[in-house]
Amino acid sequence: MKIVCMIPARLGSKRVKKKNLRLINGKPLIGYIIDTVKQCDCFDEIYLNSEAMIFKEIADQHCISFYKRPAEYSTDQSTNDEFALDLFVFLTGENTMILDGSDLDRDVQESKRNGYIELSGNLRGKTKGGSRVSLMECKETDTPSVIHISNTDSSMIILEGSSKALQSPKGSNCEWEEVSFQVPLQSQLTCLAVQQILDTGASDLPTLEESFALHKPMLETFNQHLEKYTGQHYERIPIT
Repeated sequence: MKIVCMIPARLGSKRVKKKNLRLINGKPLIGYIIDTVKQCDCFDEIYLNSEAMIFKEIADQHCISFYKRPAEYSTDQSTNDEFALDLFVFLTGENTMILDGSDLDRDVQESKRNGYIELSGNLRGKTKGGSRVSLMECKETDTPSVIHISNTDSSMIILEGSSKALQSPKGSNCEWEEVSFQVPLQSQLTCLAVQQILDTGASDLPTLEESFALHKPMLETFNQHLEKYTGQHYERIPIT
């Protein structure tokens, strides 16, 4: 069995701008996370998962793999479940699954975003091809999200913005150089997608059918859980 670890890293943090690139004693925060994971010495492969290509340079310098997730899974409205399931589809090639929410926590927590709620516990899923995914979130703790993805060939364990960047050329012994760059806003990324459609008639975004196949079972599972433990019927699921 192959064991793989994924480290999520979003560039557009709102509360602490570009926090994953912030230097601590001359080293970016994400570097400490990568080093800690590598010291575990229990993973066959480590993925750094981000929408921003600056993190690919960091992944290369730490000799780990990089996965560029779609821009729509990099906004402050995106959930851990969404980009985890996106990676699951990438690794397994399957986008239809049956989800089991029986191990989700009964308590519903208020989100930092007004009018929204958060769920914790364990969400499990499986596909017809035998692939399995498990998403686990601890409540009332600073413990990062832990996600486990496995299929017949591999198993994955997933642990969870200043216009400047850091780069470290190969052979530089992980010495980091700070360079300036511009981070596109979500509205700019939307314009790029629209322009791509106008120019080519297509875009890199997932189709409605692909997105629906991935989100429908997850939303149905969450809705069933909420109705069971709150006694309320939700037409709109206010989950972050």
